[in-house]
Amino acid sequence: MQAKPRVALLVETATTYGRGILAGVADYQRTHATWSTYLDERELCAAPPSWLLQRKWDGIICRPTTPTLARALKRKRIPTIDLNDLFEGLGLPRIQSDMRAIGRLAATHLYERGFRNFAYCGFAKEAWAAERLAGFREQLSSFDCRCEVYESVWRGDDAPEWDADQDHLVAWLRTLSLPVGVMACNDVRGQHVLNACSLAEMYVPEQAAVVGVDNDE
Repeated sequence: MQAKPRVALLVETATTYGRGILAGVADYQRTHATWSTYLDERELCAAPPSWLLQRKWDGIICRPTTPTLARALKRKRIPTIDLNDLFEGLGLPRIQSDMRAIGRLAATHLYERGFRNFAYCGFAKEAWAAERLAGFREQLSSFDCRCEVYESVWRGDDAPEWDADQDHLVAWLRTLSLPVGVMACNDVRGQHVLNACSLAEMYVPEQAAVVGVDNDE
């Protein structure tokens, strides 16, 4: 009996986006060859298990790909699909969303609903967020419009405390011309914006319409 291919699925189960990827893998297996898969509950930024490279794999589908991990996978010649959205040029086959197209769609959606004042709330030092902002600005430019931008660091030692970031976000919202269409870089940021709108006593969506990304539930 032929052994089933061993595939590690290093994809977060904590987000709707990650679970959607895993559902796609499951759909593929139902109509193609069945794999022996490693899958565990994972947070978005969780590191791979320490024993990962000590096992024999026929393939790895990996979201938390870092330059260090990519080099190790290439040294071991493990076929890998890179799904990360933080690092460019890791030298692995890569699949990701079209971040600029996401930004363009958000701009078009808000413009078609009559908004002419626009704003973007994102996370600094996140490549995927920067690309979404670039697409948002590109599309607005084609409409002869511009946007105001608020960004703060999401993760790490440089990330502001929650209360301080909310205070800054409220102050920024109060500077905007109303009504305003706001793109949040993802649904986490969208929740931040909605909370800040409540604190600023701004009506949603009459004064501030907020578009998030990722369909996170």
